[in-house]
Amino acid sequence: MKIMVNMKMMLEEAVEEKAILRAEVMTLKQALQSRETEVPYHKTQGAEKGRESNEVQLMEKRAKMLGDQQLEAAAIKQTIRNLELLKNGCDNMKKQIENAKHFGVPVVVAVNGFKTDTEAEMDLVCNVAKAAGAFDAVRCSHWAEGGAGAVALGQAVQRASAAPNNFKFLYDLELPIADKIRTIAQKIYGADDIELLPEAQHKVELYTKQGFGHLPICMAKTHLSLSHEADKKGVPTGFVLPIRDIRASVGASFLYPLVGTMPTIPGLPTRPCFYDIDLDPETEQVNGLF
Repeated sequence: MKIMVNMKMMLEEAVEEKAILRAEVMTLKQALQSRETEVPYHKTQGAEKGRESNEVQLMEKRAKMLGDQQLEAAAIKQTIRNLELLKNGCDNMKKQIENAKHFGVPVVVAVNGFKTDTEAEMDLVCNVAKAAGAFDAVRCSHWAEGGAGAVALGQAVQRASAAPNNFKFLYDLELPIADKIRTIAQKIYGADDIELLPEAQHKVELYTKQGFGHLPICMAKTHLSLSHEADKKGVPTGFVLPIRDIRASVGASFLYPLVGTMPTIPGLPTRPCFYDIDLDPETEQVNGLF
């Protein structure tokens, strides 16, 4: 924030100084024009007029220099605006730090520094992250330098791993299914509550009856927003999270609620492997598994 305050002061001073010079230049020009029309020209007056003309030229030159400075000040102003927008955009990052801290472990933020990012912007993100409770926030350039660009990040994670922690799960696995979903919705997404649509309510009753009520929850939800609506950016609040359906992955031991209109697709490649799996009727061996 100190950077932004200093930039604002520089901008205000440059604008104020140029305004004063403009006023002084106009005053001197008006005085010279008045002498040309009202006072007969002679050597002494001419010398005085020449001296004052030089003063005007010097002041005009200085005003031009200030014009260049004003262009620089405009750039500073734009930088301030960019930093303000960036600061507002950090709200989501702060919420994600808060979410990770629910689990009682230190949080390390990796700040990808690209060529178009300024030092002030990266400093701002790091400072905001630490103020929000991150153990550390580290600039990274592994996108350009490979492993060498992430050495500092690895060292920060190593320090965080050695720091005291109080790891805990977000909820008790023995809670009812609906309560576990509600805990995620309220603590992680910031929802006021959840709405179990008829199919989801039916699945809650079915899975509880079948003995799967103790399974953990894995939410199927858009990644583009903390809410169920992809266009709700930042940290939306005051919404109710709709649960359309709940499905069970019994083999993997979790339940996955479908949030809003979130679809699911089979995780198959272009040519599924089962095309190459067969049973040899003579040896009774399964071929193509490995």
